[in-house]
Amino acid sequence: MIIPKNGPDMERLPTFHTCFNVLLLLEYSTKERFLKAIMYAKGFGML
Repeated sequence: MIIPKNGPDMERLPTFHTCFNVLLLLEYSTKERFLKAIMYAKGFGML
């Protein structure tokens, strides 16, 4: 699995390309925003 940066913090969730096993994470400004993004990503089979 590859986890590169995907730009500055925005109102978006992480992007996951299942074909290539790539998780694109934004540069979250706070730990709380990062944890929220991870919690909402569970439905995509990442966790």
